[in-house]
Amino acid sequence: MPVNAGELGGHDKPAESETPFFCLLQDDRLITQTSVATDMLLEPIGSEPDKNDARLVIDANVRPYRVTWGNIGFA
Repeated sequence: MPVNAGELGGHDKPAESETPFFCLLQDDRLITQTSVATDMLLEPIGSEPDKNDARLVIDANVRPYRVTWGNIGFA
């Protein structure tokens, strides 16, 4: 989650092309593990095939940083 506008790449808000704009975490230091799996894209994403097309599937396992009675079901 951006703390100030300087963290948005010099813009004061997300670009029009960044709609919707998602922030998964408030602080990147909370990420404990990452992994990447690749595969071949077998169908075009848009109407015109482009070698720069990519389809991303992102899975996130979210656990609370501080366990409380309100979030104990996610711990």
